[in-house]
Amino acid sequence: NTYLLIIAELSLKAGETIVLQGEVSFDRYINDITIRPRSVAKVQRRLREDEDTGAALVAAADYTAVLDICDPDFADKLASLKAVPVWEIEKLGKKKKLKTVDIRPLIYALDCETAENTVIHARLATGSNSNLKPELMLRYIYEKLGLDFDYIRIKIARTEMYRRDESGNFTGLME
Repeated sequence: NTYLLIIAELSLKAGETIVLQGEVSFDRYINDITIRPRSVAKVQRRLREDEDTGAALVAAADYTAVLDICDPDFADKLASLKAVPVWEIEKLGKKKKLKTVDIRPLIYALDCETAENTVIHARLATGSNSNLKPELMLRYIYEKLGLDFDYIRIKIARTEMYRRDESGNFTGLME
């Protein structure tokens, strides 16, 4: 048996979300999965009937990317790039056709710190309505700064996910 520690998020019909912490075991010989919950971490509030559920609820996410760049001037270069109002880049569309898109409106916040490594912090559009992958944003930055982009050498982590509240501000999903 293979055991994994899980943190699973389950959406219920009543509009509640339960986050479970526990173990999953998989027996490959009899093709059986067993879930042993340890605890319930959070229960999200009940949604109103007119509110979105699931992926449609997600509007943005925070990402941290540790880059393979050691340039003390990187923050200034990024600040100059942020002043450009249109960031057009080619990407594969849903039907595997190349298309040019402006990704700048999908970047809600972007900053960096340069110490031992260069670290970028970004809040990007995420979800079913609009979605920007952090790799695409980083590829654009690298190309515009004349750097070789190798996503394998970059460490990206999503640190938070948000929904929009009634006034249009970002609010954590579990708030």
